[in-house]
Amino acid sequence: RVFVVLLLLLLFGGHVRGQARNDTGQGRVECQQVLMKEVYTCVSGQGIDFNAFLEMVSGGKDTQNGTNPAAASPPATTASTTGEANLSKEKICSPRQEIMACIVKAAQSIFKDSPCVAVKEDATLNDQHFLLKEQLEAIIGQYDVFCAHPCRISLLDDMRACYSKNDLDPQLFMTADSSGPVIGATAYEVEEFCQHSESLYTCLRQSRDDCQESHVVLSSIGLDLDLMNKGVQVLCADKPAYLQSLGCFDSHTKEVEHCQSIKYRTILAMVIKARTQSWTEEQYYQEVCGVILSHIQCDLTAWEAKGDEDCTETTLNLKRKLHCTLIPKQCQTSHNATVAEVCTMQGRSTGVKVIQHWVFVILLSFLLVRSAEEYSLN
Repeated sequence: RVFVVLLLLLLFGGHVRGQARNDTGQGRVECQQVLMKEVYTCVSGQGIDFNAFLEMVSGGKDTQNGTNPAAASPPATTASTTGEANLSKEKICSPRQEIMACIVKAAQSIFKDSPCVAVKEDATLNDQHFLLKEQLEAIIGQYDVFCAHPCRISLLDDMRACYSKNDLDPQLFMTADSSGPVIGATAYEVEEFCQHSESLYTCLRQSRDDCQESHVVLSSIGLDLDLMNKGVQVLCADKPAYLQSLGCFDSHTKEVEHCQSIKYRTILAMVIKARTQSWTEEQYYQEVCGVILSHIQCDLTAWEAKGDEDCTETTLNLKRKLHCTLIPKQCQTSHNATVAEVCTMQGRSTGVKVIQHWVFVILLSFLLVRSAEEYSLN
């Protein structure tokens, strides 16, 4: 569902401060109709009967209220039971990327400058804003699920099985909401994990490659296997520092959380700005790299300030190495001097912890790279 969530963020997140107009019941209905007409245009433009499309994708349920899928009054069509019967799943799903791109473009236009823009501070006006958000989420979400490949359901179980096949604890499998050690909690567990890491990642990559929609599943949990493998190699290269880091990073400080919060907010605002201003990839990475490097410095300083006896110079420098391993290659060119300064500076400043913080580093690096790829910023 991360695709749907990020899509809605891009559509709605940057336009909540404009002046709302036509905030009447009729105005809200008109906005819904405008949105549905745009969706209708995107769908019918691919030669697909719109009402039959809604009927199949929603399973006969309204995208809002569980009754009639055309409740928002899309343009009148001649859809019929016959039209639905002649509409195959392949015909609906083949142009999915084109339809999604069309809906994104149309919705961005609607929410930039129209009676459908809401004011953040006014809850009443926001009713209209979020009603439209829910309507769009229902349509896009149901469409995405309808077209999903069956491997979406089994992929994570298949990947966990790779741990069992290598005599490793499946609970070590990394997901964005997991907690616990990354490669083990004891010297024995860490040694076993590192010895089996190559065969483990061979199995994980095979599971990923066998599923044609693995990118959807893995992005939803913030997991990039290649980045994960790089991170694990850093940890396995210094097992004593990793084990000591478990005590250092078992709890966050307000300063650490502040650095994370700043990075999240900055990244999200930047992605929205990149889309609305049609940044080139070069412009995008110019901003991205600045955010990443600023966060590394903020994060390392915050952990050093914790003053925990387990946060030794060796432990903290392991975290620096992990951070620097995950810096996108584009930053090596555009910010080479800063990268060199951040990644070679010695002293108390970094380490790796339990999985929650380790995942945070991997996840944001992954999202930054994927956002440039998926939204074609050029």
